[in-house]
Amino acid sequence: MSRFIHFFLCLALCAPLVSWAQVKLDIIPLKHRTTDQVLPALQPLVGEDAALSGANNRIFIRADAATRLAVKQAIEAIDTPLRSLMISVRHDNDDSIRRDGAAVSGDIRAGDVSVGAADAGSEGAVIEGRSGDSRVATRVWSTRGNSADRLSQRVQVVEGGSAFIQVGSSIPVPFTQIIAGPRGGAISQGTEYRDIGSGFYAMPRVNGDQVTLDISPQKESLSDTQYGEIRTARLVSTVRGRLGEWMELGGSGYSEQVDQRGITRYGTRDAQSQRRLWVKVDVVR
Repeated sequence: MSRFIHFFLCLALCAPLVSWAQVKLDIIPLKHRTTDQVLPALQPLVGEDAALSGANNRIFIRADAATRLAVKQAIEAIDTPLRSLMISVRHDNDDSIRRDGAAVSGDIRAGDVSVGAADAGSEGAVIEGRSGDSRVATRVWSTRGNSADRLSQRVQVVEGGSAFIQVGSSIPVPFTQIIAGPRGGAISQGTEYRDIGSGFYAMPRVNGDQVTLDISPQKESLSDTQYGEIRTARLVSTVRGRLGEWMELGGSGYSEQVDQRGITRYGTRDAQSQRRLWVKVDVVR
């Protein structure tokens, strides 16, 4: 009976030694990715009894044979060559304006009584009629205007990295100012330079044929209506889509309708503006 008890005691004492003998340290070098890119995906594969770390493009795993094998297989799937990506951003700006109207002017005389109406405008066609000392002119105008502004920018970046691109110029803007002094005011004239630019910051993350993109585009331009004014359009967004397809980041627009009515004048003004932003990510072959 004592021999059987001794045998079972030996098995119980040797079992932890056999399990401990399976725990080893493996050092796995990385070929293409960094430890920061690989470690987050490996953490769920490692239990509390194992140790996982990384340094100098190497992964250190101390665990049993099954855990070490699972980590090695995961690294083989993750540690793939980095791809080069081309990020393209497109700004589409479309403006349209329509102006219609009519104005009546002239002088009407009846004996010693005279009634007149002036017209300071110059656009459009004028039809004039006279009768004796009386003159009546009718001016009619109808104008249409359309403008389109297209800006495209692109930058190449390695998968997992971030990119920034900006191009611009310095615009001279003359100025006049009055400087007050003890003897009165003095007029000072000069020129200052204002920097305007357009560009974007982007950081893509690719999973298969899907891409997630953190992007912040910006576009600056001189105002068409206010001299020296700089218009700025800026957007911060995260979008997801397929590689090689244009994705709309957003847009803005406005519509304005104005009616002008008077005794001798009538006019309408209809203006519309649309701003749209697009982005595309391609794999550079």
